[in-house]
Amino acid sequence: MVHFTRRRIEAHICICFVALKVYKELERRLKCSDIKMSVDKVLAMAQTINYY
Repeated sequence: MVHFTRRRIEAHICICFVALKVYKELERRLKCSDIKMSVDKVLAMAQTINYY
């Protein structure tokens, strides 16, 4: 990803940070709920959901 303006660079970093926080929170909730699945597996399953 290439950005040239400070605003776009900051926005990109912010989006990456939020994505990491969401990933880590899902990881934490899976562990607390004693669910033996990886975050990647849960995300792959979520992609199979069809919305109509």
